[in-house]
Amino acid sequence: MRNSVLFLLLFFLLACSNSNDTAHKQESKSLDDDILIQANKKAVKTESEQINDFIERYGWDMIETGSGLLYMIYHHGEGIGAEKGMHASLKFSLRLINGHEIDNSDKSGLMVFLIGSGGVVSGLEEAILHLHHGDKAKIIIP
Repeated sequence: MRNSVLFLLLFFLLACSNSNDTAHKQESKSLDDDILIQANKKAVKTESEQINDFIERYGWDMIETGSGLLYMIYHHGEGIGAEKGMHASLKFSLRLINGHEIDNSDKSGLMVFLIGSGGVVSGLEEAILHLHHGDKAKIIIP
């Protein structure tokens, strides 16, 4: 009987210890999540400031969508508007905010894709839906 009581007491102590470890791990994970969320908010704020400074420096009159996408049509074509299910064919120049060119259609060829089917950056598909055939635009995807 004494061994049974001792075993139950030991089991109880271990169970309490494990629940404290679990609670501590959950608290630690919550703290880590809070730190990551705060870091992400700071990064988004910094990126937004850099984008706004960039736009102001060039004097662009950009339109911002609800998702944060920014675009400016600087030459209006006379074609039909883009819609999901249509094929898009783009001549492009892809640059970082610091001006460094990453890619362009002269090197890579025209970018061709079916609008709405994915396979390209979602911000690009969103921007295309604001354009008409023949439009020329500047697009900033945060």
